[in-house]
Amino acid sequence: MICQKDLEIIAHLRHNARKSLVDISEITNIPKSTVFDKMKLFHEDIIKKYTTIVDFPRIGFNLRVFMLLKAVDENKLKDFLMSHKNVNSVFHVNNGYTFLVDCIFRNSKELFYFKQELEKQKTSQKQFFSIIDEIKREDFLSFIK
Repeated sequence: MICQKDLEIIAHLRHNARKSLVDISEITNIPKSTVFDKMKLFHEDIIKKYTTIVDFPRIGFNLRVFMLLKAVDENKLKDFLMSHKNVNSVFHVNNGYTFLVDCIFRNSKELFYFKQELEKQKTSQKQFFSIIDEIKREDFLSFIK
């Protein structure tokens, strides 16, 4: 279990992963050396990767679709999803489905071709949800100051 100060450091990194150790130290009143040591531990154990959150429509990817899939052959479907260029994230889920998949496409034509490829993977159930508007994203721990 991590302490409140650790959560504060993590919250600042989630808000801006490029924030300097000095800035985090000053804001949190945690010594620079402690922040450095904590970040080293987090990097080894807690932080999976540093990434950029992209506004996909601004670069021409205007269609985002989430789908629930029930696999007939779980490994085959997983391999397909993991290697497909339009798949952003894959989650193993319960309640009658196998995967929750986040896909990003330039347009409905790309989605159409993806669905054709998906048909070859023998899924027994599919539900598709188009994202109309992103209201809140990657904001967990933002309440910690």
